Formats: sequence, structure tokens, C-alpha cells
Amino acid sequence: MLVEHVLNDRLSDIAEKEPNPEASPNPVQEKIVDKDEARVDILLVEDDDADAYIILEALKNIPKVKSVVRAIDGVEALEIVDARNFVPHLALVDLSMPRKNGFALLAELKARIQVDFPSVVLTSSHAEMDVFRAGKNGAWKYITKKDKIHMMTQSLRRIVKKI
Repeated sequence: MLVEHVLNDRLSDIAEKEPNPEASPNPVQEKIVDKDEARVDILLVEDDDADAYIILEALKNIPKVKSVVRAIDGVEALEIVDARNFVPHLALVDLSMPRKNGFALLAELKARIQVDFPSVVLTSSHAEMDVFRAGKNGAWKYITKKDKIHMMTQSLRRIVKKI
């Protein structure tokens, strides 16, 4: 059974940010939800197209998700964050990626003053050392990937609900 590890609840009350109306982040998908419901913008950092497909399909099933922008590695994710054209409420970060892996990305996000959104590790690794390293580098939660869309939706719905 896949296990979700709670690393840190210090970010349970994250302030809602208003998106920049002049920015055009070219979101992968956007859903319209009830205007009274808080809506969440997500930065997905995932290099594998098959995994990204399952994650994006799962996020489409969560009405609270407003938009998702995908970066294929940590370098591209930092470019998106530093450009400030897209300000996410949450980052979903894979650990194993080219150029800049998830551990290095988490450490750099943690070090940036302008970053005030939580990062959740979304990986296929079950290694306890990876859970520890992710938490030490600033991950809010650690979730193992699910290979079925409905299972991924359930896991991500619990995370998005807390944002």
C-alpha cells in the first residue's frame, strides 16, 4: 500500500494570493469553479510525460484547482518562480529529474524570500531516506505516486483541501 507521509503542518493556514491579471502563464489546464470557493494555482514539476498526464487528469477532477503550470525540471521551475508571472499556491515536485532534481529544487525554494507557498513531494520513491531528505529540504508533505487517476485524485484532493 502506498503511504502518505506528513512532514510538516507549519503551513496549514496559507494566505490566498490574487493572481496577476496581466500575467499569462499559459496554464496546462484551467477549470472554472464557484466564485466563493478559494481557488488554487499549482506548479507541477515533473519530467515524465506519463506521470504528468495522470497527475494533470487527477487535478482536473478537483474543483478547487484553478490552474496548473508544468515545469519539466527544477531549473525550469525556478525560472517560473523567479519570473513572478505565475505565483502558485502549491508546488508538486518530483524527486528524480534531469538538470536540477527535486531535493535541490526544494532547498532553493526554501532559501528564496519571495516563496511563500508549500512544496509537496510527489514521487515513486518509498525510501525513508528520501522522506527524511525531502523534509529537511523544506517539503511540506511527501506522497508516493499512484498509477490510477482516481487514486491520484484522492491523494491530491486531500492536499489541495488544506491550501
